[in-house]
Amino acid sequence: VVYNNLGLALHGLGRIDEAAAALVQALELDPDNAAMLRNFASCLKNRSVEQLTPSLRRWLEVCFNDPGIDTQSLLPAALAALEAMDGVTAALDQAGALPEAAARDALFHRMLETTFISRADWEDLLTRLRQSLLAAPGEAPPGLLFAMARQGFNNEYIFAASEAEQAAVRALGEAIDSRLSEGAAQPTAALESDLARLALYRPLGELAGMDTLPEAGWSAGFQP
Repeated sequence: VVYNNLGLALHGLGRIDEAAAALVQALELDPDNAAMLRNFASCLKNRSVEQLTPSLRRWLEVCFNDPGIDTQSLLPAALAALEAMDGVTAALDQAGALPEAAARDALFHRMLETTFISRADWEDLLTRLRQSLLAAPGEAPPGLLFAMARQGFNNEYIFAASEAEQAAVRALGEAIDSRLSEGAAQPTAALESDLARLALYRPLGELAGMDTLPEAGWSAGFQP
């Protein structure tokens, strides 16, 4: 309670880094306290922090897994956490590829799934990442393809697509429609991958045979 009250006081004074650190200490002592978690999330609302400790990052991830917390307001803090990882800032600045460690990062996946990312440099990076997932989905870390598909839905498919991408997506959609027209398709890893790749670019509801897909039997984290 002492650290929680200290955090609230520091937050009121605008001393965000100190407030976040105090609230993290409060959570470490009382990890199941939902009110303290909400205080921590409120402290980071639409803000970043300069002193990003492992404990603070861990509790930020907990916030992203709490359905009662507005994760969109935590996007600046989450982006700062990712940019603190080796190679991410260089990828943003130099139009490079996202480092593998970041591509596997659980906070990154939850950020993709629960927010709408609209910062220009991140849009460019995610556009390149989407291109690579369309071309080589088998090389993606577990969960990334599904998380990126969800980001496409969240941002209403605003990322730019080249003519080659558009042609590949049309061909993929036609192939899936053909498969679904043959009857009820069973959940398989290959079908999941194809549906998720298509969902990177367009809503799956546009497929003529979507109503033939079963509701159960899909991998965890995937629901067409």
